[in-house]
Amino acid sequence: MTDRPNMLTLTAIKKRGWTDGLIRSLLGDPDLVKTNPRGWSRAPMRLWKQERVEQAEATDEWQEAQERLASRRAKARQRAAARRAEKIEWAETVEIYVRPGLDLGRLEEAVRLEHCATRDTERHHVLRWIGNEIRHGYSSYERLIDGADGDIYRILRERTDRRIAELYPDLDRIVIDEHGRVGTFMEEAG
Repeated sequence: MTDRPNMLTLTAIKKRGWTDGLIRSLLGDPDLVKTNPRGWSRAPMRLWKQERVEQAEATDEWQEAQERLASRRAKARQRAAARRAEKIEWAETVEIYVRPGLDLGRLEEAVRLEHCATRDTERHHVLRWIGNEIRHGYSSYERLIDGADGDIYRILRERTDRRIAELYPDLDRIVIDEHGRVGTFMEEAG
């Protein structure tokens, strides 16, 4: 914020669609440089006259630059959407490895110890812990989710859980997931 309403800060100018390059080429040096009111250790505030900014925005050079920027941004959005589609396709088709033949009795003992479970611990908690142990310790899940986000993560999680439920149908019993939702391990997965 400035004490002169006809002056624009760098932030205000950039909100109008300016880039650093356009500012250098069309506006040049600021009309006023002031101490930053947010603290002396911050960068000084550069201010341009609003009238000068508006005059530059009325030029053909500004309009052409805005068209080029819009075109570049649209192409970047298209490339990002294509990369996202490729990642989703990969997540939907990548091989999910889950170690077969695990001794669920031993896994149950291990997770009961890890979670300090007693004989009174509800069975659905134990089954969820076993499913989590298989997902994180005996499958390709951890390697596959490295760097994954949002939809990719969700797809890999669901596919891994479905594969676990296929290999270990004994886990397909009532469970409550970490969000408190009730269902079978299979329903949790898909």
